[in-house]
Amino acid sequence: MEHFILTDFLSFAIKYTILMTFPDVVFMGVMIGASVYMVLLLHRHHRRVRHIHTLKNAHGFSPEGRATHTILLLTSTFIFFYFTNSVLTTYGILFKSHVWLWHTTTFLAACYPTLSPLVLLRRYPQAPRFCS
Repeated sequence: MEHFILTDFLSFAIKYTILMTFPDVVFMGVMIGASVYMVLLLHRHHRRVRHIHTLKNAHGFSPEGRATHTILLLTSTFIFFYFTNSVLTTYGILFKSHVWLWHTTTFLAACYPTLSPLVLLRRYPQAPRFCS
C-alpha cells in the first residue's frame, strides 16, 4: 500500500511539474527565437553598411556588434538565472525544502531585474541622458 501511494505521488508530481513548466519552456523558446532573429537582423545590417564605417571605427566594435553582444549577454543572463531558479524551486517542491533554499530562489529571482539595468548602463553610458 505504501509503495502504491509513493508511486501515485511521484506520478502526480511529475505531471504537475510538466504542466507548470510547459508555458515557461514555450515562452523561453519564443524569447530565444526573438533574440536569434534580432542578432541575425543586426548581422545582415552590418554586412550591408560595412562600407560606411570609417577606418577609425574599424578598430572597435560597430554599433551592430555592440547591440549583438548586449542582446546575447542579456538573454544568456536571463536564461541562466531563470533555469537555476526553476531547478532549485522544483527541487524544493519535490523534496524536503530548507529555509536556505527558499532564500536562494528568492535571491535568484531578484538577480536578473537587478543586473539587467546595470548591464545596459555599463554597455551604453550615455543612456541616462536620453531618459531625462
